[in-house]
Amino acid sequence: MVQKVVQWIQRHGSEIGIPVIIIILNFLVKIWFIDSRDIAMDEPFTLFYSQSGLHSIFSILPSENNPPLYFILMHYWIKIAGISAFAVRFPAFLFSVTTALVMYETGRRFFTWRVGLLASGLYTFSNYHLLFAHEARVYAFFTLMAALSMFFFLCLYQGKHKIRDMILMTLTNLVLVYAHFFGFFMILIQMLGVIMIKVLRGNILKMTFLSAGLTLVGFMPYLGIGLSRFTSSAGGTWVQKPVFSDLYTMLWRYCNAPVVTVVFLLVIAVGGIAYFVNKKAINHFNPNSGVILIWFLFPFLFMFGISFFLPVFLDRYTVFISLPFYFIVALSLNHVFQRKWIREFMALSLILMMIITFTPNVDNKRRLKELVRKTNSLKREKTMVVLCPEWLKYGYAYHAEPEIFSDFNHFQYRLRQAGIYPANQLTELDTGLVNQARNVVYIEEWSVIADREGNIGKYLLSHFSEHQSWHVYESFIITDFRK
Repeated sequence: MVQKVVQWIQRHGSEIGIPVIIIILNFLVKIWFIDSRDIAMDEPFTLFYSQSGLHSIFSILPSENNPPLYFILMHYWIKIAGISAFAVRFPAFLFSVTTALVMYETGRRFFTWRVGLLASGLYTFSNYHLLFAHEARVYAFFTLMAALSMFFFLCLYQGKHKIRDMILMTLTNLVLVYAHFFGFFMILIQMLGVIMIKVLRGNILKMTFLSAGLTLVGFMPYLGIGLSRFTSSAGGTWVQKPVFSDLYTMLWRYCNAPVVTVVFLLVIAVGGIAYFVNKKAINHFNPNSGVILIWFLFPFLFMFGISFFLPVFLDRYTVFISLPFYFIVALSLNHVFQRKWIREFMALSLILMMIITFTPNVDNKRRLKELVRKTNSLKREKTMVVLCPEWLKYGYAYHAEPEIFSDFNHFQYRLRQAGIYPANQLTELDTGLVNQARNVVYIEEWSVIADREGNIGKYLLSHFSEHQSWHVYESFIITDFRK
């Protein structure tokens, strides 16, 4: 009986045992500190509009840089779970855990289980991906959909059920582009794959292009808004133009630390050389490896290059590119070492490097609770709280006035009733109220983005005789102007 159990484990361990371990490991690693950091950055904006009705969600889309799907998902989730930090981050946590499983299954099915395990392990202990698992935003969901899209694409080539796989790929891509505009990169990658790789071109070119066409047709209702957002972004965004060192810095984000990045790049370089000097490897070219390489190189270099004209080379925008990077590291290791035990030892070493540099309590570098506590200590009988830029109102209200934050229909009115005045420009402030105030607590977070000349600060300096400033980690400045 025991012998049969052992034999069953040996036969099915890579199909059942390892996936179960991956799920448990990711669950334990990522659930631990899920609500330890403040709801901050773009999370409050997502929650504020997600809690509203669908009509309100669709009303913001002409000025919103993301398609509506994640807002809709969060809308129904909030109805069930509420808006606590744990509740609103739980879906992203689940999406991140599932992505690790898809990574392993992709490696196991189209390469070897060892490749899948290594790629999934690198992903599991990535600080970069843990941050998205602890953020109530679209990026963990976007990553999962990108992983599934590539899985079904590779199934389309190697699987026996091409119609089924094409339908699944099409549906996944449709979800992908309704989750984030950069989902179209996955479609372009798949089209490039069938054009550039001969064996794919001869097998699935028509089905790939048909899938792309069907996805575009499904996106037609939103295409006008998507083009509008692109043209408005072409006029300039807050994202800065890159420098060439950003190519390395981006990889550093994927790898936790500089020393890990250098080791991974060395593995890739040596693995690439070993591959090209091995005639046997070249003669037995695996088209799946070519697809993975295109998945990484095309968007990585394209997004970097185009950012000199339209800056988009931002860490969260490249989240779907990190997945093939982990696969490339895993595949390169196979070409560096021929002996199986050495490969397995090195694979374990690479995962240990990620574990050693892993931070379970990853920092989103925002301290909104501390900001609120300090502001409350400065309030007097007639105090105005001025927020710049105006979108700070969402995060501030979430922590300072949760009842006001939840009152979508009367939000702006109740903020003013509470003495909170968001403004991007001096012209948006009621100067009569400023003159009547005993003191003004002015809160800034990169206010130069909205008030480039600093007119709000200048006006307050000219109308109050005393002022004192404090910094709240990482980017908040509080200034108390007093008469």
